[in-house]
Parts: sequence; C-alpha cells; structure tokens
Amino acid sequence: MAILFTYDDPLRPALGQVWPGAMTAALRCLDGAAVQEDDHFWRGYAIASLLPVPQIEMSDLDIDATFARVRAAWIAPESITDLVHRWIQAAHGEPKALVSMTEFAKWGRTSAQPAAPRITA
Repeated sequence: MAILFTYDDPLRPALGQVWPGAMTAALRCLDGAAVQEDDHFWRGYAIASLLPVPQIEMSDLDIDATFARVRAAWIAPESITDLVHRWIQAAHGEPKALVSMTEFAKWGRTSAQPAAPRITA
C-alpha cells in the first residue's frame, strides 16, 4: 500500500481514509498473535510496515520530485495518534520498528513541527 500511495497521485488523498482501517485490522491480528513471536524477522518487518511511510522504488529517476509530491498530501502523523500508541506497544523490542518510527516522524507537516532549538556558544 505504501508504494501505491507514494506513486499514485490521484489516489494519495485517500490515504488518510484507507490507512487507519488497514492499520487497525493489522494491529488486531498482532494482538491475536497472528504473527508468531518466534518468527522474529517477519514479525519486525510486519510491525515496521504498519506505519504510513512513503516507499521509493529503485526505478524512480527523480526521488526528490516524488518526495515533493508525496509531502503535499501524505497523512499527518497526528491524525493517527491513537493507532501509533497501539503500534508502539506491538513494536516494543523490534529494531525495524525504530527505523520505521524515525521515517514516519519525518513526514509530519513542517508547519506543525516546532522550530529547532538554537544553539549558541
């Protein structure tokens, strides 16, 4: 889904309607232990993939342009705060999830992000 919403410009505005439902269903599966604890590689990948993060294809010849288009209409992280809190519980101890959370945080609206602190000598 992330690749589809990254590259399909007309479909991207529906991301905020589609992703929360899919994420809710996936979190329910994780709550029910559908992904076994001993399958560590796939569990980490499955959990990390639940956050809506744009995915770039290797064939993309202009990644900067793709990211510019994506940023204009990507889902705002604060719109799924309740799901992210549930996701954090499932992601505990998963290294792949930490990378995903970092990437997810980058996609917040820059106008909603606080200014970086100024460091003075």
